[in-house]
Amino acid sequence: MIECSYVHSREIATAGLIAGVKPQARLQRLLDTFSLYAGRELTLDEAVYRSEKATGHRNRAIAHLLRNFNILEGDPEDPLDLYFRLCSISVTCRDLAMIAATLAHNGLNPLDSVQVLDTQNVRRVLSVMASCGMYDASGAWLYDVGMPAKSGVGGGIMAVLPGQFGLAVYSPRLDERGNSVRGIGVIKAFSEEFQLHLFHGERGLPGAIRAAYSGAVLGSRTERSESETRLLEAHGDSTRIFELKGRLSFGSIELLIREIGLQPCEGLSVTVLDLQRVTAIDDAATVLLAEACAGWREEGRQMIFTGADRVDDFRRRLSQRLEGQLPVAYLDLMFRFADTDSALEWTESAILEANGGLRDPLAAVPLSGQELLQQFSADELAAIESLVESVNFTQGTVILGTGGEGCAQNSGSLFFLCSGTVSISLPGEAGSDEAGQRIRLSVLWPGSAFGEIAVLDHDTRTADVIADTAVRCLSFRLASLQHLPAPLAMAIQLKLTQGLAKLLARRLRRVDREFQALS
Repeated sequence: MIECSYVHSREIATAGLIAGVKPQARLQRLLDTFSLYAGRELTLDEAVYRSEKATGHRNRAIAHLLRNFNILEGDPEDPLDLYFRLCSISVTCRDLAMIAATLAHNGLNPLDSVQVLDTQNVRRVLSVMASCGMYDASGAWLYDVGMPAKSGVGGGIMAVLPGQFGLAVYSPRLDERGNSVRGIGVIKAFSEEFQLHLFHGERGLPGAIRAAYSGAVLGSRTERSESETRLLEAHGDSTRIFELKGRLSFGSIELLIREIGLQPCEGLSVTVLDLQRVTAIDDAATVLLAEACAGWREEGRQMIFTGADRVDDFRRRLSQRLEGQLPVAYLDLMFRFADTDSALEWTESAILEANGGLRDPLAAVPLSGQELLQQFSADELAAIESLVESVNFTQGTVILGTGGEGCAQNSGSLFFLCSGTVSISLPGEAGSDEAGQRIRLSVLWPGSAFGEIAVLDHDTRTADVIADTAVRCLSFRLASLQHLPAPLAMAIQLKLTQGLAKLLARRLRRVDREFQALS
């Protein structure tokens, strides 16, 4: 019991150092301070105090021994009484957790943002907790559990993982060293399962969230009409995207889960976790994500992981933990998309369908319905209709290629997309993760136009246009305007240029929103 006596002697000596003229003032000062840690007003349990004072003979002996060596000054009963009162402050398990969380948060109470303790002193408090907070078991505790902790003979234990969290447990039955038996077991199991030991070298670094934004701020690369854009901006907040990076472990995933939980969940609610820049996800993080996904499913939130196949065997490990807990259809959608853009395209289609704005990509859009031609007069539309040529492409055809590749006869033409969808994409660079894959820049639906280089610039194309489905287009060559009267030809060319400039401005605004979302 030598170490335990040392702890009590230090606590009694500390009580003798508390500033204040009267005992009640010193007690109130400490009560006020501890209340700031807990985030509520704490009080004294008088019954516990009377019991401590009546039976604390060993502590009374320690106090007199301290007085003998002049460590305590004056009557030792004064600081001893304050010590007994401090041991009788009434707290709940939640209060202990809040005190621990405040220490984990560099002395800042995480709920009310009150700075309770100076950062420099937090380090000192945690050092004392690590060295003697568990009485005679402190050395074994630090070795096995690896978190600064403080135990109380009432059965409570609070533990701190600096910079990440604080926790508390309560179970009254004590072992021979005065620590909660079940409390030790719970925290030890928790530390082992989630790899929380202070000296565990693979803990995730802070800043795992590279970017977070909603579908209303930044949508997919699919070109939408103005009416569709308005709908998606109005309802896009139901989709949240978190781009993650680096190595993910318990600490980073816990923060992520908390952030996701703050988002409202009403109607269609989708959360996309982009893992393309994640290097590894450890088992502790996988366990935490599995439990969170099961809970989010109950809330009506659909989780989607993109780029999951890039991260070791994360998909297999998460699927195994969720097997039997989630419907097969939910799990299938969870891992359906290789990239975030594809996932966003799906969520946008779901939003448009729910609000009556979803179009059929194979439905025909006539020349008069083309977005680029909405400001044209009837005479100008009739003139263009006399010059266009209907062309069809099978799925997978390169309609326009970089460096003049693909269908050479299509170069120099402006295409009005009447049915089907096309992708504008780049080949993946050799030696990169995208090697052998195409990098999609945008997707065009019926009513859109492509080949604008033919109108604005005659330089070589820098991206390919590929038919995603069977496609029908109206091909228009700018050179054919020479067959029209000069005033009409000039008016058409001017409006085409203005329309394309407006289209490019909209694309630039999207790039600007993407830049802001990622900054």
